[in-house]
Amino acid sequence: MRPEQKRRKHAEEVFAKHQKERRKLEFQSGNLLIRQPKNMGEIINEGRNLHHCVGGYAKRHAEGKLHILFIRRKSSPDQSFYTMEVSTDDRIIQVRGLRNCNPTPEVTALIEEYKPYLDKILAKKERVTA
Repeated sequence: MRPEQKRRKHAEEVFAKHQKERRKLEFQSGNLLIRQPKNMGEIINEGRNLHHCVGGYAKRHAEGKLHILFIRRKSSPDQSFYTMEVSTDDRIIQVRGLRNCNPTPEVTALIEEYKPYLDKILAKKERVTA
């Protein structure tokens, strides 16, 4: 196995390790849902599809340094719509759509509904570590 293949395999293994703990970040409301990427390639494709820089975040996501989440229509959960970055302390950093556009009112409403959900996750995490 070539060094590049070894690095990629290791990154995918690390990615898979964090996938289970990220399930708590998934959410849905109305016609929209928030889901985690299935693999690193999906993050790279998200950047290509939406013409923004999220592909460059794939490695940091895999390593657990940040969380990349996809906002999708429930009717098309695999079609790129919006991308969200969440910090490891469960705070929304940014939400971007096609060519870095800002969220639509529908997406903004989802995000506003999602924030208290993230606060609950953070509160549970703090209770467990206290």
